Amino acid sequence: MNEGELAKGKKRAAQALVLLAGVFVMVFAVLATAQAWKGAWLGLHGESGRFVAASCEGKSSGRSGTSTVCTGTFTGDNGRTVATSRLKSSGLDSMAVGDSYRVRCDTDGACAFEGPTDVAKGVGGALFVTFFTALIPVGTLLMARRIGS
Repeated sequence: MNEGELAKGKKRAAQALVLLAGVFVMVFAVLATAQAWKGAWLGLHGESGRFVAASCEGKSSGRSGTSTVCTGTFTGDNGRTVATSRLKSSGLDSMAVGDSYRVRCDTDGACAFEGPTDVAKGVGGALFVTFFTALIPVGTLLMARRIGS
């Protein structure tokens, strides 16, 4: 076996590793994209109503600051009541027990704030995540091709 054949084998192995890593990252990116669009969909199509916080917990989100997650009761505009709804707020420290918010909720009890800026933020975030998810296979293929040349 000469030196050129060995280098070719190493290139193929490196390409396979890059492709495998790309697939691994892509799986997580697709899951993140699905979650982002679920939140955007909820803001657009969830059932409109009022959420009253029964318990709240503040969490540190690293560089993005704090977030507050409240559990409480959602009452839809049609009078339907869900006793275990969840509402998460990023950067709002003012959410507290007893507070009432205008929200949209899905049938599972996940809620999102209602309003044009909240919906725009959800759709914008989902588009942002989708864009970078779409770049992963392109970048992976370009890197694998570069290794092969």
